[in-house]
Amino acid sequence: MKTTTAKSPLLSSGMALAIMIAVWTPASSWSAEPTENKMMQKCEEMKKEKRKMQAEVKAQDAELAIAVATMNSAAPDKKLDLAAALVTRMVEQSTALHAQKAKMEEKMMEHMEKGEGARSKCPMMKGADEKAE
Repeated sequence: MKTTTAKSPLLSSGMALAIMIAVWTPASSWSAEPTENKMMQKCEEMKKEKRKMQAEVKAQDAELAIAVATMNSAAPDKKLDLAAALVTRMVEQSTALHAQKAKMEEKMMEHMEKGEGARSKCPMMKGADEKAE
């Protein structure tokens, strides 16, 4: 004799719902990496970018120091041309630096606006509020 068990419609619907949720939930929401880890990673990327920019500025300063020394030791009839080249180079560097800083500030603002309380969770901003006071 064959015994059949009647399944509860509620149990069957619950299982179906669970399977649908599992199938339709985006894989990105399954990520085990918390938001804070992503924020830390972004902070580290921005710190790295800032260090790179600081190194570039330091190299440019060294380049300008050499150009100034060359200009100062040049013959009087060459100094004006060297000074004009030096001023042109300084303006180019300054313009590029300002554009690069503006881009970094924009990224920083986007980073800080991600999620509620993001500023307080950001490792780069820890203690910044106290320093501002």
